[in-house]
Amino acid sequence: MIDNSIKMLKNLIQTKEQKNLLLIMVLMVIALWLLSTNSPLRPPDADIRHISYECSESKSINAGFSGNIVDLELSDGRQVVLDMTDSTDGERFENKSEKIVFVTKGISANISESNKPTFTNCSVK
Repeated sequence: MIDNSIKMLKNLIQTKEQKNLLLIMVLMVIALWLLSTNSPLRPPDADIRHISYECSESKSINAGFSGNIVDLELSDGRQVVLDMTDSTDGERFENKSEKIVFVTKGISANISESNKPTFTNCSVK
C-alpha cells in the first residue's frame, strides 16, 4: 500500500521544485504532529501512572504506565518503551527487537535482557 502511494506521488511530481515543496510539507506535518502529541510513543503525563522501584546491586527503575505501554528509565541511563504482552500472573511488557522483558507483580518487578536477569529483586520505593 505504501509502495503504491509512493509510485502515485512520483508520477504526480515532475519537477525538482515540486519534490522540494512536497518534502517541506511532509516535514512540517511531522513536526506539527510531534509537537501536538508531546511524543509519538508517550501520551500526556496526566494519563501516566508513575512507580519507582529499588533493585539489587543498587539499581533502580522508574516506570511510567499508560494503557498497554510502559516507559522505563533505568539507573544505567537507558530509556526503554515496552508493550504489554500476555501474562498468566502479574503484568508483562516486552520489546522483542531488543529482547527486553519487564515483569511486575504486586510491589515487585524484574527485568531480563536476552533471557538474562539484569534488574532483579526490585520493589516499590
